[in-house]
Amino acid sequence: INWDGGDINLNSVTLTNQGTFNANASGTIGATGGGSLVNTGAFNIATSTVINAIVTNTGTVDIGADATMTVGNVFNQSGGFLNVNDLATMSITGSYSQTGGVLELFNGGTIDASTLTLDGGQLWGSGTINANVVNNGAVIEPGGPGSIDYLYINGNFTNAASGTIVVEVDDEAGVYSDEIDINGVADLNGTLTLRAAAGYSVVDGDEIYPIFYTSATTNTFSTINPILDEIVTPTYYSTELGILLSYAPVGYIWTGGGDGVSWNDA
Repeated sequence: INWDGGDINLNSVTLTNQGTFNANASGTIGATGGGSLVNTGAFNIATSTVINAIVTNTGTVDIGADATMTVGNVFNQSGGFLNVNDLATMSITGSYSQTGGVLELFNGGTIDASTLTLDGGQLWGSGTINANVVNNGAVIEPGGPGSIDYLYINGNFTNAASGTIVVEVDDEAGVYSDEIDINGVADLNGTLTLRAAAGYSVVDGDEIYPIFYTSATTNTFSTINPILDEIVTPTYYSTELGILLSYAPVGYIWTGGGDGVSWNDA
């Protein structure tokens, strides 16, 4: 379907897209008396689209560069992809709920919502989330696999016991890593996993700062997975998390011989 703008009123019915729906111009999908949009195919937004219905996605919703998608209800994602491309904006009047699939922000993409609840799936990318974020069971990876970048959260952030954060580490220009910047309170539980970018090997004494926050609770990650076998020492500062990577000193055992005083001549 090529939709060249205008108004569509669902009027208490469900619109299911199983193919390709191209929103080529500005338009509104209304929901007088209720109604919902279910996407199992490809839903592509080129300019500005308003959807005043409950949206459920298991296919691909692609908000093009500089485009805007406004959802005047809630957005549920249980599979597939939600792509917020370069400088695009997704505004949700209600909340965003994810049990599966991938939410990805590209190069400054933005999401505005009251709350993002991530019960499963993945959150990738380099952009801004203007909402409180609760990660109950998803994998959050700033920049996405194979890319080091920044994820900004303007709101409180909770990484619950089953939530996972993955950060990549590199040393192309000094040691650095993916970064989550939280303009709010950070409640850090669950798992933090470190990964090496291509070509990076841990050097004793490397230190990274993957998470910044305005303030934090007293909770800490229950598990921090190293890249290989290095020792990982976290320090929860007042406004940032620092992680020191190190190796234990090599030990030597004297097995006898020599003059009994010095092992140099053993």
